[in-house]
Amino acid sequence: NKGYADLVLEPFTAQYPAIKHAYVIEIKYIKYSEKDIPKETVTRLKKEAEEQLNRYANDERFKKMIGQSRLVKIVLIFSGHRLVYMG
Repeated sequence: NKGYADLVLEPFTAQYPAIKHAYVIEIKYIKYSEKDIPKETVTRLKKEAEEQLNRYANDERFKKMIGQSRLVKIVLIFSGHRLVYMG
């Protein structure tokens, strides 16, 4: 992923100046064939996602984009259609 978040919900403050939050969501995926997902795999992916989110949050272009909004960073890890971690 070349420096871009999986999903960014940018506040449209030009029309709705009262919006106080911006969201950036990083989604990780574990092959569905893994029925019993090792805790280490989830921990590793969670750490990778958090590091990516922190890079996005510290990017000057990104900071300008969200303005004074409070940034909410979300990590989602899926295996197939099953959500195995949210934080």
